[in-house]
Amino acid sequence: MQDKKHLGPLIKLLNKEFEQLHAEKAKSMGLTPAQLFVMHYIAMHQGQSICQRDIEKQFDLSHPTVSGIISRLQAKGFIDCCSDMNDRRFKSIVITDKAKSCEEEMKMHIEEYERQLVKGFSSEEKEQLIDFIRRLLVNIDADICDRNKEE
Repeated sequence: MQDKKHLGPLIKLLNKEFEQLHAEKAKSMGLTPAQLFVMHYIAMHQGQSICQRDIEKQFDLSHPTVSGIISRLQAKGFIDCCSDMNDRRFKSIVITDKAKSCEEEMKMHIEEYERQLVKGFSSEEKEQLIDFIRRLLVNIDADICDRNKEE
């Protein structure tokens, strides 16, 4: 039996459940979890110039890894890469209508999952939980917390 007084195992268990749920949802959409996270990031930043380097920084992934994710999302019809009019070397990444419909489904899924997570919590407790998690992240690595605040 796990020791319920230590945070590490509890956080790991919660993360495992979250990742499993995300993996199932991604699979139902024909995506990997990494592709789903990247597509969501791009969707959340539409109207801004998003390029591959932005994704590399956001997720702390290598250039080849992000290139693979981008090319597979493009091949599946979820994103398009367009040359910038001012700088042809710069490729701006935009989501397609197909991705927009998946994004709406994903938002509903996330909202449902988050409602389930905080079932029985008051509004004040939810805000405290978010504050506690952010403080935990700051204690471990301020950069991680900054990236999460942007979302």
